[in-house]
Amino acid sequence: IETLISKLRTHVSSDVDWFWVRSTVADGYRPNHKSMNRHADELGKWQKAKKREQEGGPPPTPERLEVLLLFALHGQSKNTIFNLWPDPTLIPANVDSLDKLADWLQSPEAHLFPRLEWWAGVQEAALVAMLCKLLSKKKWNSSMHGHAWAKEEHLLNESPVVRDDRPTVVIEARRMISTLEGKLLLSKGAAQGNTPKEWSINSKFLPQIKSAILAHSLAGLRTICDLDGLFERIENEAPKAFRLDIEIVSEKVRFECRQRSER
Repeated sequence: IETLISKLRTHVSSDVDWFWVRSTVADGYRPNHKSMNRHADELGKWQKAKKREQEGGPPPTPERLEVLLLFALHGQSKNTIFNLWPDPTLIPANVDSLDKLADWLQSPEAHLFPRLEWWAGVQEAALVAMLCKLLSKKKWNSSMHGHAWAKEEHLLNESPVVRDDRPTVVIEARRMISTLEGKLLLSKGAAQGNTPKEWSINSKFLPQIKSAILAHSLAGLRTICDLDGLFERIENEAPKAFRLDIEIVSEKVRFECRQRSER
């Protein structure tokens, strides 16, 4: 562990403090319970301090805290961490050495050092929110004969499309979605009768969508899906008041976007 921490301080940042919960092959990648409980207690204290800051109190110490989750960790331990910290940074399976970990933590995909902000107007926020909802649920198909669909009522009435503090995003999403049909998105069913309207990402564009989310830019989608008018409006809209990288793009979505195949 000391070797790992020393390497990270040297290659990533000397201003970052690292705390690791040790697990090994021998223990099935299940961390020691006492160690897990101690760190869980510290996370809980930090979250309470952060909440007090949001209510007008002083900032917590440290001001920023990130939880990193190694791919090999046992499922039960992962669930424990998700219960404590719903959106940890998920390290890909191919990051399996100290050198790879140090390199990955500094990469744009990790979204950590530095953390690049993504600010957008309401149209871009609405489009990204719908794409993130479908990505998080693995809803993409190559045709109407596929089996991975999201009901329209769920897509447009659940997070991240819907949030009380940004009602304009869902209004824009409901207005926009029909223009995406047969282009970035596929649909089937009808809004009336017994067959609910359902949506999925058009898997033809899935690699470009994943790359766009990781790059914090939709520019790469403009020339591939016959939506030039929409992307021109997105490019020129103001104000850019929505913080997409925190409010809409979850770490679960980033992890899915790092999986480059069309599974």
